[in-house]
Amino acid sequence: LEPFRRGAFVIAARLGIPILPVPQYFNPQKGFEVAVLEPIHPQPGMSREEFTEIASSTREKMQNWLDEAKGR
Repeated sequence: LEPFRRGAFVIAARLGIPILPVPQYFNPQKGFEVAVLEPIHPQPGMSREEFTEIASSTREKMQNWLDEAKGR
């Protein structure tokens, strides 16, 4: 995955809604595999660095799931 930008996290914080990470992978033997990861709850008033960190950690969690899915 490419690095995530923080804009969606800023918008979610302003609207008071969670972000639901949903990675998907096409397994040639099984078809599409989808995971629903834990919701992310960005908070209003977070700093730019905090939004950048939450975007980065969300990307990392999704990438880890994709790496595991490819190994199955």
